Amino acid sequence: MSAEPATKNDVQVSESRLRGEIGESESRLRGEIRETESRLMRRIAEATEHVAHVLMKRMDGVRQELIERMDGMADVIADKLNVSLAQHVRASEERNRELLRSLDDRYRGVPGELAVVRGDLDAHVDDDSRHVGTPEPKG
Repeated sequence: MSAEPATKNDVQVSESRLRGEIGESESRLRGEIRETESRLMRRIAEATEHVAHVLMKRMDGVRQELIERMDGMADVIADKLNVSLAQHVRASEERNRELLRSLDDRYRGVPGELAVVRGDLDAHVDDDSRHVGTPEPKG
């Protein structure tokens, strides 16, 4: 059995049919590519959303941990400042006591001296013999 040679018309029909099949395959392939791309984009969006959610949750944990640490540090600092302030107040009180003692020591005799001077002044005022005449007003 021998095959009959293809005619020009047969070749054109085969070529036309092949072009149609290639076009259909190309369209089908483009559709599959679009569907795959859409599925891929949805999966990427889901993964991105998941990663964002995980990161936000982790950041909230880190933020809370930082707040707790800073609160603890603030408490320690406040305690140290209270101790330091108390020490400074005590030192200031002691210094003021020393200054007041020094003033007391320095001026302890003043009331007695003032009493003597006051007594002398009163004696002088009461003793008319010590007074020289009062100057007359000019005028």
